[in-house]
Amino acid sequence: MPEKNILVVDDEPYIRDMLYQLLTKKGYRVNTAPSGATALEFLKQDLPDLVILDQNMPKMNGLETLKLIRQSDKEIGIVVLSGYVTDDLKSASEMGVDDFLTKGKDTSAQLFFQSIENVLKRQETAVRKQFNRVSKILVVDDETSVHVLLSKFLIRSGFKIEAALSGQEALEILRTKAFQPDVILLDIKMPGMDGLVTLREIRKIDKEVGVIIMTGSGDESLGFQALNSGAYEYIMKPFNFDYLELAILSKFCMK
Repeated sequence: MPEKNILVVDDEPYIRDMLYQLLTKKGYRVNTAPSGATALEFLKQDLPDLVILDQNMPKMNGLETLKLIRQSDKEIGIVVLSGYVTDDLKSASEMGVDDFLTKGKDTSAQLFFQSIENVLKRQETAVRKQFNRVSKILVVDDETSVHVLLSKFLIRSGFKIEAALSGQEALEILRTKAFQPDVILLDIKMPGMDGLVTLREIRKIDKEVGVIIMTGSGDESLGFQALNSGAYEYIMKPFNFDYLELAILSKFCMK
């Protein structure tokens, strides 16, 4: 089983350190953030399987952070920690919390780890129910950080992934049929052969494969050019993962 990645968000250093030590000893890969704002910035670069989120933080508390996380990702597991039970926490499940635990004597290490394991198992079960086939995605981007971020999300969602660092590499994959994708996620700005040129060459090889253009430029005219060249959707960076998933699944609804 792949190593699970957990993000711990707490403004108290000793809590972050304690959870880091406990979780790494159990075999999890752990990152920490001292605030909700820092956690949100981290999530733009990496995608953990689970977020452990302190409720009582200054400036942006846990539930405020939760709402912002859920705007872009409804699937990531979230466990909220609090020093005491509040009315807000009692209705936290409506806002997308998978579980919440109180800090202190009432929450043993065994109960804590059981909660973590239950949330991760529910995620895996939900993925299996949502996708009854393994669909293939080819990610084409010259930035390895984008490959890492998208691969974590897409693999977690049940897709099989292949990566290409250039348009030329993507075309070679298609020509040799080394990997036959259902959908291609194609960056529009790459050195050498850019996304629009690559898209036109893709269409010479395969007129049916779905292509989604990725752009971080903010120039919507590039997106419209891509649609006119044979892409069926374009998405903006940083990614809204809910929208990305809907865009991919919409390809299968077209069939």
